[in-house]
Amino acid sequence: CLKDFLSDSNNVFIGIDVEKVVNKLENEQKVKVSRYVDVRDLVKRELGYRDVDDHMVKDLGLVEIGKICLGKEFDVVLPEMDSYDCFFDEDEIGVKFAHLVVTKLASRRCMVIKVSVTGLLLLIAGMGLWVRDVKNGSALNAHQFIYDSPIHSDVEAKLRQLLIRLAADNKICGIQVCAYKDGEVVIDTAAGMLGKDDPRPVQLDSLFPVFSATKGVAAGMLHWLVHNGKLNLEENIANIWPGFGINGKDLIKVHHVLNHTSGLHNAMSNTLVDPPLMSDWNACLNSIQTSTPESEPGHKQLYHYSSFGYLCGGIIEHASGKKFQEILEEAIVHPLNVEGELYIGIPPGVESRLASLTFDTEDLKARERTVTRIDLPSTLQPDRIAKLIPLLANLFSSLEVRRAIVPSANGHFSARALARYYASLAAGGIVPPPHSPSSKPLLGSNPHIPKSASSHYEKRGNVVGASKDTTKTGDHNNITCHKDGVNRIFHGPKVHDAFLGVGDYGSLALPDGAFGLGFVRNCSKEGVIGFGHSGLGGSTGFCDIKHKFSIAVLVNTISVGAVTGRIVQLVCSELNVPVPLDFAQFAEGESYIKLN
Repeated sequence: CLKDFLSDSNNVFIGIDVEKVVNKLENEQKVKVSRYVDVRDLVKRELGYRDVDDHMVKDLGLVEIGKICLGKEFDVVLPEMDSYDCFFDEDEIGVKFAHLVVTKLASRRCMVIKVSVTGLLLLIAGMGLWVRDVKNGSALNAHQFIYDSPIHSDVEAKLRQLLIRLAADNKICGIQVCAYKDGEVVIDTAAGMLGKDDPRPVQLDSLFPVFSATKGVAAGMLHWLVHNGKLNLEENIANIWPGFGINGKDLIKVHHVLNHTSGLHNAMSNTLVDPPLMSDWNACLNSIQTSTPESEPGHKQLYHYSSFGYLCGGIIEHASGKKFQEILEEAIVHPLNVEGELYIGIPPGVESRLASLTFDTEDLKARERTVTRIDLPSTLQPDRIAKLIPLLANLFSSLEVRRAIVPSANGHFSARALARYYASLAAGGIVPPPHSPSSKPLLGSNPHIPKSASSHYEKRGNVVGASKDTTKTGDHNNITCHKDGVNRIFHGPKVHDAFLGVGDYGSLALPDGAFGLGFVRNCSKEGVIGFGHSGLGGSTGFCDIKHKFSIAVLVNTISVGAVTGRIVQLVCSELNVPVPLDFAQFAEGESYIKLN
């Protein structure tokens, strides 16, 4: 089995210090074992660097297993397997060992392994079991699929079993799920692989492209400016944004954008197939500034799938006098302590944590058969999206697009960062207690802007001031602390009305529309229960106000959303929270087409 693995894997070297075992492998199993490989030569060959020093080797993250010994030869010493005997039987140790080694080798994070005879025998035995289980699918278990992290609740244990069953049916590649109830973390689970061709395990701080789930964060930024007196929802955008009022846009107000009633629903549709334009923030703002509406503002609610983010972004920058990224960090990232796990346009230095997209071909065929949707613009009908999905999966997995500022579509979040955001909104802006200390790495422990990214970011002009990383400084001055000692990013009794476009804000949103002011209204049979936003393919984040509940489900397989629906149904039913109608349509064994 080890021979088969090695024969299918170029650039894999196993160094073994026991001559007898080496000879046995080479003579009897006909497996060629390369004793050592110099890591400097490897880096020069694979990454094109001419001069490689010890610090660069460490910074590149080429090894994560065991102890690094840098010198003429490069070894990685695996931990003694005997130390695991009290926790696992021999087969379980072997499988865990094999899974660890395979994922590191296949991802080129480790190129040389030094093992004892016992370790080698465990590796060979475990490899056989591991490959058998992977091929079998039904043999998936927590050791191979669920990232090793604590279970916070009974519902989380049940969720993990559901994820294993869905993976056995090939419905999941990689996934994160996080949920808060009454301000406390009840679920924080990661599972699967970062990509179809990237076997590294999804971890709690992995970053997923979330498509339109990004819009909920962009809307929150705009509301934050309103809350802080920098913006008025009833103000004409042309009064804020010089040059915007041309081509019939002089009467479009801020609330029209949030309610998807500005008439610019088809604007910027060309960015989906134009990566260079999508990657040029200023060019996109200039393009939306010269666009022409197709209907009068306030009359027709049609989803602004692409234009929403650029409209919000332009308003945010002109109303605040700051760059988009600065407001994102000031309003949300730093106050909620989600540094390193919530981006709209990633900085260099986080690439090793990125999930890549794939798609479900069966769901694509089902999406092509979906009837025309009257609530969607002409350029976003299901049949067209079905044809675009393979392109979008590749496009939004590219670094060029990942690094762009696309507030409608290219958020890169972890589930625990997005769930924490909605937990705060569910509580009227109250900042939740620190995230579960048992979830490693700790939320907020990653530098938000890696030091190596600062000069690159400033040169590109996408961020002003964002290279000043305040992750570890404690400078969270944007949290409002009231007399009761509670920290908030929003305050006041009518915050939820503003998000939903009801009550005193009812005149600013169409009463029967799917959207409030920037968020999708979540309804149950009892009426409106909360708000949030989903993205193409199934990633979602939302909250239930009455039950002080929030959840984020992030996936890297683009589908019609059945996996997300099954997860939301399970979690909500176990916690006695009403299931939003959009997700209640998904029942076990059934397929319901819902285009987010």
